[in-house]
Amino acid sequence: MLVLTFTFCVILSIPLCSFENNYVFTWIFTIILLISMFLSLILFYGFSFTILSFAFIFFCLTSAISTFLNWTGSFVFTPILLMLITFCCYTYALSNKKIIKPIIIVSYFGLVVFVFVFFFTYFSDLISLDFTRLGTIFGNQNDIAIILGLGLSLSFYFILFNRNIFVKIFSGLLFLLFTFCGLSTGSKILFLIMIVLPFLEIIMFFGKKRWYLSLILIAVSLAALIILINLPVFDTIKTRLEAFISAIFSNGSGSYVDYSTIDRMNMIIDGFNMFLRKPLFGFGIQGFHLFSSFGGAWSHNTFSEILSCYGILGFIPFFAGFFVSFVSFIKLRKNNINFFFFFAQVIFFLICSIVVSLDSVKLFAYQIGFIYAFFSGDLKMFTFDVKKLFLLKNKTSSKNADNKNYDIYFNE
Repeated sequence: MLVLTFTFCVILSIPLCSFENNYVFTWIFTIILLISMFLSLILFYGFSFTILSFAFIFFCLTSAISTFLNWTGSFVFTPILLMLITFCCYTYALSNKKIIKPIIIVSYFGLVVFVFVFFFTYFSDLISLDFTRLGTIFGNQNDIAIILGLGLSLSFYFILFNRNIFVKIFSGLLFLLFTFCGLSTGSKILFLIMIVLPFLEIIMFFGKKRWYLSLILIAVSLAALIILINLPVFDTIKTRLEAFISAIFSNGSGSYVDYSTIDRMNMIIDGFNMFLRKPLFGFGIQGFHLFSSFGGAWSHNTFSEILSCYGILGFIPFFAGFFVSFVSFIKLRKNNINFFFFFAQVIFFLICSIVVSLDSVKLFAYQIGFIYAFFSGDLKMFTFDVKKLFLLKNKTSSKNADNKNYDIYFNE
């Protein structure tokens, strides 16, 4: 119960507190959460590890080594701490797979509470339909858009796959609220999430045999989305999207030059160039921030950021979980809606990794470990039972046997 309670507290506190340097509450909740997980593993489940567990630790080591090789007189622990949080969440979920569904649900409740806080904070602006970009009270609009985008994706999934009509209706209303508040941030990443994830979930829902229904629903949804962003209230995001497309396909030669997109494309390229200069260990933690030609900035792309900061020796362990998840989904899915659900979350974080540096985004650390644990069923397990060590009565084997069951249903 403590684990679920403080998971909710952490997820809610990330957008409410941590983006504007009020991170004390988030770290307090995190410490209590990790202690609760640790005690639960000792007393009830034991510890289970896979090759991914060692990949997380290896990333921490290589990132520390790369930083000392490029020593500047200071050391920032945040990326290592976030990976250690991922490691702890992964270990806990791996040893107790029955917790994965409740964890995701309470995380969703945390997102729901936040979207209501967001709505009432900007109530007068939202009701008047007269605003440009909202969200700065809580932090950077792109960070807030990611939080709201995850809530949007989860809501849409429950609309499609949950059998309870009341859950469908409630999720539908929340989907509209997440969409409206998300678009109000004016973030392009929210629009990308809205395009890819709901459409992917539609395809997974109807499958190959009913592909025509997917095509019809996607076409209708796309038309509705186009009408929506052409409303005067969303003129800001419409202008930014048009400028973004112009920057990508016309080198920014349109009526409005999107210098933001052009600069970010150059940052991504600069990150890859930095990787070519130091391909093994990179430039260390905050390497792009300190040593790129865009001094004081971030790469705005996880692939570029990880390669430039930690080299290939950091890139491989960081993305190992994504690779394992893709392979597991392809091998084992068999039209199982659980695999659809978790695969959609993998895609969510991959979308985010295109336009932000996920090694510094807290939401990633607190969620991806549970997703990886779901897809780790075919990996070799290394178990360590603390109770055996102290000659206590062992109940772990029966509990771990139950944890091999993949039936963690989200449609009930």
